[in-house]
Amino acid sequence: SRLFVDPVASRARIVALMTVIERSALLEVPVDVAFGVVADVTRYPEFVPACQRVEIRSNADGELIAEVGVQGRGIKESFVTCNTQDKNAWVAMSLREGPFERLEGRWQFVPLGDIGCRVHLHIEFIARGLLVRLLSKLADRIADRLVDAFVERIQACHLARD
Repeated sequence: SRLFVDPVASRARIVALMTVIERSALLEVPVDVAFGVVADVTRYPEFVPACQRVEIRSNADGELIAEVGVQGRGIKESFVTCNTQDKNAWVAMSLREGPFERLEGRWQFVPLGDIGCRVHLHIEFIARGLLVRLLSKLADRIADRLVDAFVERIQACHLARD
């Protein structure tokens, strides 16, 4: 977690506590397979823990606006994100609406020759409301489960493709 201080105030005051999560995985799959799984948000309910639904609101001008419904641990929420991408290089996500003060994420994909690719996830968020207590305790475990779910799906898609 990072502490944010209001630079405009005459004296420093705490604005919010931001959580930053980073995870990486080395995969023996082509970068296009890994990218394809992450970029296909409509399939997230099939394998992402707690993801109940994804509805595409718009997909134009290089931006995909999606509403994501999540449920777990007694909490049911939805949020809207704006997703952008550079094919086989990165997928970025930023919050438009929802139960966070801030939510930004970025997947990066680095090809490793004929061996496979490295996938890196960076998430920053500031939770509010009931999510503060829940996410402060579970953020690392949720991130691990999230990356594990993507890795399993990427590997399954690669095997199905061969």
